Amino acid sequence: MLIEIVNLFVHKFLLLGQCGSFFNIIRVDQGHGEPHPITLEEWLAYVSSDEEMRLKGEASLTSPSGDAIKWDAPGLTEWVDPHTRNRAWFDHSRTGIVSVGNPSQETLVKMFKVAKALGAIVQGDEGEGYDASGQPLWRD
Repeated sequence: MLIEIVNLFVHKFLLLGQCGSFFNIIRVDQGHGEPHPITLEEWLAYVSSDEEMRLKGEASLTSPSGDAIKWDAPGLTEWVDPHTRNRAWFDHSRTGIVSVGNPSQETLVKMFKVAKALGAIVQGDEGEGYDASGQPLWRD
């Protein structure tokens, strides 16, 4: 259990965006406003259909002491912006949300395209939605 907690901390805060903001691709039932999770199978099918995305399936980093730390991350996907060559990590969680830490404007635009394909929306960590140009729409 402790190893799972450490893995989650390392994964979310070090790999995705060192204590910055997280943006999520979420799907909500329009009738009731209830979450409608994106399954891992749906995510993997999307990733395999998108030439810009590469499934990694695991994460790794080097500790300050030089030790290599690896763990399974079945939905972890790398996106390389075809124009800037910048990289972003899209992480599918067990709760059915896809998260990106500290996304650039270009990454927000990509997130919107992904969300649209999955029947979902892009939402910031304060509840604000984002449009196709990566601009905020509203706040909860």
